[in-house]
Amino acid sequence: MEGLDGKYVDIGFSGAALIILLALGVCLGLYYLLRKQTNKKMVFAVFALFVIGYAIRLFILLRNPLIYGIDGPWYISQVGHILRDGAMTESTAPLIMYFTAGLSAFAGDVTLGVKVSQAFLSALPILTIWLLARYLTKNDLVSFVAALLLGLSAMTVGMSDVLRNTGALALLPLFYLFFLKFVNGEGRKWTIKIPLKIRKRKFEPTFSSSLVLTFIFFALILGCHYLTAGFAVMTVVAYMMFFTGYRRRIPWQELKFVALLAILMLVVIAASSSLRERILGTAEVMASSDPVPPDLFPFSGAVIPAPGGNGGAESIFMFFVPFIVLALPAMWYTLRHTDRRYMLFTATVLMGLLCAQSWIVYYMYSFRFLIMIYIALFVLMGISIWYLRKHVKKVAAVVLVGVTAFSVFTIVGMGAMAGAWISEEDWTELRGIGRQLPENSIVMTPGMEGLFYWGPLLFEKEMNSTWFPGGPSDLQQLGAQMEHMGQPGMMCLAVVEKDLIEGENLESYGLQIFDNIETERYTVLQAAENSDNSKQRDDGQTGLPVYPGATNLHKSKEDIENYFRGSMDLSSPEISAEAYSTSASYSEVLNWYKTEMSAQGWTVLHEEEDTEYDWGMLYCSSGDDRAHIHTSGNPWGNGNFVIILLEGPASAFGEGPDGGPDGGGPAPLPVATNEIRFNHNPLFAFILLPIELVQALYGTAVYGILKLVVAIPLSVGLIGFLLGLVPILVRKFKKAGSKS
Repeated sequence: MEGLDGKYVDIGFSGAALIILLALGVCLGLYYLLRKQTNKKMVFAVFALFVIGYAIRLFILLRNPLIYGIDGPWYISQVGHILRDGAMTESTAPLIMYFTAGLSAFAGDVTLGVKVSQAFLSALPILTIWLLARYLTKNDLVSFVAALLLGLSAMTVGMSDVLRNTGALALLPLFYLFFLKFVNGEGRKWTIKIPLKIRKRKFEPTFSSSLVLTFIFFALILGCHYLTAGFAVMTVVAYMMFFTGYRRRIPWQELKFVALLAILMLVVIAASSSLRERILGTAEVMASSDPVPPDLFPFSGAVIPAPGGNGGAESIFMFFVPFIVLALPAMWYTLRHTDRRYMLFTATVLMGLLCAQSWIVYYMYSFRFLIMIYIALFVLMGISIWYLRKHVKKVAAVVLVGVTAFSVFTIVGMGAMAGAWISEEDWTELRGIGRQLPENSIVMTPGMEGLFYWGPLLFEKEMNSTWFPGGPSDLQQLGAQMEHMGQPGMMCLAVVEKDLIEGENLESYGLQIFDNIETERYTVLQAAENSDNSKQRDDGQTGLPVYPGATNLHKSKEDIENYFRGSMDLSSPEISAEAYSTSASYSEVLNWYKTEMSAQGWTVLHEEEDTEYDWGMLYCSSGDDRAHIHTSGNPWGNGNFVIILLEGPASAFGEGPDGGPDGGGPAPLPVATNEIRFNHNPLFAFILLPIELVQALYGTAVYGILKLVVAIPLSVGLIGFLLGLVPILVRKFKKAGSKS
């Protein structure tokens, strides 16, 4: 199998056949379903849009043989594990990864298979958006314009980096399609005959085919990406709240759907411990956000990491501004239209803009919510062009040409920028270095954030090494850290850029070049044999509570420092460190310590966990003392999980007077509080009241769930209420004027 190191060799016959078969299979399948329902010329025109959009994405992704994007190497790694072991290494929604593994097996090249999957899934919404817009409006112009603008959209190409999210979004329009059919009472009725009578009446439950298909597509989305499935639920609830606020009527059909979905989800969550942990874990992550600022105007724009691995951040809001402006006429039209289903898309845009604020949703997720509103935006833009053409044809033509030109401009720019986070020359040099490094090594890459996901592909494929991202770029700290991390039978090495050591006397830092391994840009370093950087550490009992049933591993400070891969200095004799093993899951351990530490007088300053990687941490204080509690998979093989307990004065951990680490590290996140902060602007205070009220539960899983599923949709409902007042007030003023 080729391409396991993030670079495909050649497209080849199997790759070309895969590309053609995917496009042909989808087009033929869709034509078979629609052959009796619509204009064949329009179907072929949309197929042409899909093929063109698919080709554009393939050109952008295949012009560089290296895997595209920030997360691309992670997909290579996970597909490799599926093909080799039959499963991913992490607990996450796997459906898209298994689909991609199948494509990779057909192509015989993992990198090529992932790229084809990225191109195909980011082009597939061209068809699904067209189906949704065509069903809703019964208008060829609206649906074609929606598909056209999506096919030329740079944001959909950029989404191919988040592959599972992209696959889920490709199915989201079909979820909306059958949900709206259910709302409209369309679809076949399926009656299940059961030999059971209740009060002498036969019990024969009847189901709508639209309802069943809605649940099926929701399950598929849930299997692709949990956050997108949550977004689907949030948009439906926000739509109900918006309709209720605007029309001041309860949408009973939608309420029935949400009730059935809630019951189904509760049953599935109760039966699945992994899904339960995932939803609660995601809710806790969503509970982490910036504090409510005193003044919320203007709103901030969501940011996404800049391309090239430079560690910066660029606002993606600018890509949405023209589309949001173009969607305004459609929003006006949908509010005046008697068919309430149009409001789904207006409510989705409003909810997405709220979720793009870092004080509402954690900033690592807020940009995803903003991106996901493109499903609604393109439907609205198609309606806007039709609405403008109905009233002012010339203006509609100018607007369509302008937004198409903007889309072409941005997609060309995206095509020019899109690529791997390292260059092909870097890949060649680093891959060659990886082949020369010895087995049983610890490999560091200080100062090279672009290698965060590339490291395992470059350094672990040919050797049994332990790689971890980063490390200090300061040579003094690097030398000390490498000395501490080295252990019998496992050497610590650092792959550094030559610019870092140019003109430096390596021996003065306790470093030397390893085995004369140097390339044009990179050098491999090791701790010098005569280095005196090693420090004596006194091990000691922490005095922190021990999780019931945990077994002491009797690990030294050096061992525990190696567990942290050198990111934590435990050299101070004032720091006590212990390691325990346990069969309990990391979440059980984390929840136990949250309760127990509080009971013993400690204050939790910061907590963090990652359900995908199965780890969690607590950062606690008691006066000037600090405690760190980490739990994750056990690298020493004793028990399923390891618990690391650290305790000592704040100064020993290098903290500043404000509780945050010296050197500009992040300060602890706000903890749960009963304080509720209100916005100074009366209008915004009213709209955001539900979100502000749940701040009393800040930092808890309950807060995350209530905020996402209740508070944010309620705020959208309040916006609908204010908009609904406008026509009422206008009519009253007109009546008052006519009487006078």
